[in-house]
Amino acid sequence: MNDKSKWTKNLAQELEDSNVKQDSNWSRGITSPGFGVVPYTFCKERQGSSYTLPHRCWEDIFDAINNATHMIYIAGWSVYTKVTLIRNPKRQKIGEELTLGELLKKKASEGVNVLLLVWYDITSNEILKRDGLMSTHDQESTDYFKNIVVHRP
Repeated sequence: MNDKSKWTKNLAQELEDSNVKQDSNWSRGITSPGFGVVPYTFCKERQGSSYTLPHRCWEDIFDAINNATHMIYIAGWSVYTKVTLIRNPKRQKIGEELTLGELLKKKASEGVNVLLLVWYDITSNEILKRDGLMSTHDQESTDYFKNIVVHRP
């Protein structure tokens, strides 16, 4: 027996197609009261756990980037440089008008090491579609940070 057959000998797979919209629980999570204060989740709440409500997500990201002093590392399938992170007029912040791209350029100019690892969509080209079939904005992000001290692989 070779090494390959050792791992694949008894492997079997079965697939079944079904319409998820026919499932009454589709996209609802578990509604049982025993699953804690976060509704419609798929995992039971654990003692001592914490969670962040999504309405502060972008504000928290803005604060983390804006307050960075050493390094910013962003890895993502899509990094859209034109997005504005602060959108709530009731929670104004200094620099809130900056887009993600402008904020990263600002931090790089302050000496913060800014590193981006963005998905490369092979379909992002002039022949097919500039932002790719997946619309990841990868080429746009690369062009935006061209000749800037923001590191991209």
